[in-house]
Amino acid sequence: MPLIITTRAGKQNQHGRLETAGALRSRDPFVCVLRAVAFYLLLRWDLTDEPFPSFKNRAQWYDIRLLKSTDAGPTSELAYNSQHDWVIKAFGYAGIRSNKKTHVGRSSGAKTAELKGVSEAQIRRAGRWNQEQMVGCYLDSLPRKFMRTMAGHPAQLGCFEIRRARITPPDSLLALILPDLNQWADKFGPAPEQTNDLAAAGFTSLLFYLREVILHSVFQHKDYAPYARRVAAVIEEGERPSPLAVLTQALPVLTDYLKAAEARNEAQIAELSAAITAEIRTAESRLAETYQASLRDLLAGSVFQLQPPPLASLPAPAPTTALLAAPAPSLSPLPSPAPESVPSSSASCSSRSRRAVSPEAEPPKHSMSRAVKTVSGLWREWTTGLQGGPSITALDNWWGSRWRAGRQAEVQWYSLRLEVIREIRRVAGMRRTSEETAVAFVAAEQRQSNCSLDLYCKRLRANRKIREG
Repeated sequence: MPLIITTRAGKQNQHGRLETAGALRSRDPFVCVLRAVAFYLLLRWDLTDEPFPSFKNRAQWYDIRLLKSTDAGPTSELAYNSQHDWVIKAFGYAGIRSNKKTHVGRSSGAKTAELKGVSEAQIRRAGRWNQEQMVGCYLDSLPRKFMRTMAGHPAQLGCFEIRRARITPPDSLLALILPDLNQWADKFGPAPEQTNDLAAAGFTSLLFYLREVILHSVFQHKDYAPYARRVAAVIEEGERPSPLAVLTQALPVLTDYLKAAEARNEAQIAELSAAITAEIRTAESRLAETYQASLRDLLAGSVFQLQPPPLASLPAPAPTTALLAAPAPSLSPLPSPAPESVPSSSASCSSRSRRAVSPEAEPPKHSMSRAVKTVSGLWREWTTGLQGGPSITALDNWWGSRWRAGRQAEVQWYSLRLEVIREIRRVAGMRRTSEETAVAFVAAEQRQSNCSLDLYCKRLRANRKIREG
């Protein structure tokens, strides 16, 4: 059962807004807030002259202060000077030195929560610092993860466990603590014979629970010794979380691992799909080129000509029926042209690519595109050109380095982008695959590195120097 406190006044609340704070029972009894409140109330109502409150009506108990003045009645609030003096005495007893006194709890609590891994949002809700409208108006404002962590429990839902509370104390022991509380058992509720007072029902339920918290101290009673031995046996077993707590804490880690594995598999599938698609397109292109070449050769070598027989061997004119019965003239294929008469397309292309340009000719002032951000775009600019412009390969074949000479920025841009082209051709040769497949592989590598094309080119240059050095 959590300890929940509501307030309508404070330094952060100047307009009477209802605010809520809470605490859970701690695994360590020496720092447990509920244990401290339980013994404080036991001191007031069992070991001093202050009478136990009556819950017959709210007028008899509703104005009793939780922290009251020492020398006044139970409805008198604790003065600030008294609070300040008691904090100084407590710090002196514990050997704590601090410039802050009454405010030290808020700052130290926030720092302790941060060290325990509590999120900033949960710390803000616990300290009621700059709360959003949704939290202030619609949520109960109880930071449950903050409460679980500060009480020494895992932050995940369902991992709250107090080992010493597994043993239910006997009623004979519970009746000895705040004995005047027994008369209020089952007095409040919605039943006809009960009093419908929600506040009294909640406060008496808290007091009944605090009696169990108090029982973990030493008492001189014949029923306490067996109960204490059972509790000690449970504690000595060691702090082993329950199977449900282990599963609850392991599920987020397992979920993150499975998500990461799924992402890696999807990336590998996408890369493999791109490589297969590139291979299929390359095969289709080669098959189409082979088919067209075979068809041209077939048409070039299969031209037929109609050859009539010699005039000397022609027979005498015959009737129409005989002409119709005469055999048809024979068809014979023309001889194929000599191989050297028609130059091959590859030889023609080679001659064009090696065409000499006059040194006096002025090369074009072409600039590579600065808008290309991907490996595939750079390969397209290098091999085929962009938007009807010349390719970099064609410029190199026709003009060499003259088309970029004298322009230092263009020379550096060309030299850096050349590293990607070298890497594509290196991958194609090493993997014994087509350049299109190598382009897809290098592009996938650049995406996985999560860096720009310029930075990727610089990394390729550094790796190449390491390989060559």
